[in-house]
Amino acid sequence: MVEVSIIVPAYNQGRTIRRVISQIRASMLRITNDYEIIISEDGSSDNTLEIISELAAKDRRIRVLHTKHRLGKGRALNLGFESAVGKYLVFIDADYLGVPKFLSNMIANLKNNAVVIGSRYLAGTKVKRLPLRFVLSKGYIFLANLIFGLNLSDVHCGFKGVNRKVKPLLRKIKTTGYFWDTEFLVRVKSAGLTIKEIPIAWSEKLDSSALNPFATSLGFFRSLVELKLEQIKCKS
Repeated sequence: MVEVSIIVPAYNQGRTIRRVISQIRASMLRITNDYEIIISEDGSSDNTLEIISELAAKDRRIRVLHTKHRLGKGRALNLGFESAVGKYLVFIDADYLGVPKFLSNMIANLKNNAVVIGSRYLAGTKVKRLPLRFVLSKGYIFLANLIFGLNLSDVHCGFKGVNRKVKPLLRKIKTTGYFWDTEFLVRVKSAGLTIKEIPIAWSEKLDSSALNPFATSLGFFRSLVELKLEQIKCKS
């Protein structure tokens, strides 16, 4: 067992993955030498696999998980968490440049909290987002809090950590796509665990996603309803 496992799900992140891994390594070396970085590469069609294979060849603390065909972010995360052996498990999105500097605060808080999540909307955060994505994000957070009583400032930030004792709960997550974050938080709350939020600084890239924001939001809303119906069915 190592002290900290960092899981990085990656799909077509050739433009950012090298810098993010470099930032993670620099931050972790200031915290502990007892860590591993697991890059869960999800069937990329660009040069992501080539880059991370090169990085892993130069650093024994970097491990690469590769799938030939894309399975989705949720599945990539599940594979990464299942492979992780750390006392503390943290995941960070592959395009979250600048966020690795908050790993020290994340790990410090995990010593006293089972679940810690980054937030882009807490007081003290420094985040730049496209106006449309900001509005849709805030609307989605409002609905998630309303439907599930989460009482969180952010639910979809790609920077979350858990104590190893929470690992069995992760195996219950069914989502294979981007809804993983929300289902994770709902299951954490249902398990009676508290969630600690910490502020981050992050700047969204103008070309950060090829996803249609309206179609994605509609899909997320549908997933919220389906998850709520599942909860109701389980209780009946």
